[in-house]
Amino acid sequence: MNPLLERISVDPDFFFGKPHIRGQRIWVSTILDLLAGGMSIPEVLKVYPTIEETDVLAAIAYGAEMSRDRHVAIGDVLRSGSQCRRRRPPPAEKPGSSDSRAAG
Repeated sequence: MNPLLERISVDPDFFFGKPHIRGQRIWVSTILDLLAGGMSIPEVLKVYPTIEETDVLAAIAYGAEMSRDRHVAIGDVLRSGSQCRRRRPPPAEKPGSSDSRAAG
């Protein structure tokens, strides 16, 4: 296990059970959103002066761990690990199957 993860806390009785920086009321997802939005680590530290660079690195490490066993749908492609496959489109509606009561 990455030792940085010791800086992250997940407690169902605190902060809605969301992963947060230990001892802080700052969600890991908030830090990751700021970084994904283009903020640098020094800029994040200016916004949250009570955390350290190591806390930001811990948030990144937590995100990396979470992504190992999960997949995220991106556009029309479902990416999971090294495999990619196209998502199936929803079934096409059959002609005449729409609800005629809704039309008028």
